[in-house]
Amino acid sequence: RASDARAVGRWVSSVLGQFDLVLLTERMDKGLVALRHALNRSVGVPELCFKRYKDSQGGEDSRYVRFTAAQKARVLNLNTVDRALYAAADRRFTARWQALSHRAEAVAEVEQLRACNVALTQACADPDLRQAGSNRCPLSVRTGNVDYTRHLKRRASARVCAASQPRTAHK
Repeated sequence: RASDARAVGRWVSSVLGQFDLVLLTERMDKGLVALRHALNRSVGVPELCFKRYKDSQGGEDSRYVRFTAAQKARVLNLNTVDRALYAAADRRFTARWQALSHRAEAVAEVEQLRACNVALTQACADPDLRQAGSNRCPLSVRTGNVDYTRHLKRRASARVCAASQPRTAHK
């Protein structure tokens, strides 16, 4: 039951116990750098570069709904388990980040990643750089997940078809 704090705590511990590293969306840059360090820095910082597609940090003209105090209280009451899971994941991530053995290096890598993300976002906003063939805004970034998945499937299908064609010997 969601109202049983001990049961929720046990469940949260069992879920988080299945993961070596937990990343949080709002700290994705730090999370990816922590992942890089967990992988013994075998992945370069530029390979971690990403572009956010949706930003929920809207201002006055935001399209996001603003809850009344009563609505907010009701929602908070409905998702106690979700909030407990998130709070535990947040604590776990924060502890992991603080414990990084190369923390000064990791902080510098976060800044490098943020600069890379800004450059990628700017390149993808520029129509000339969004065009096919531009390495500054790759296809994997300029298309949505569905379109990119279709692209990968077509490419894989073409490879399978090419591989299944009988080869003819040339004299």
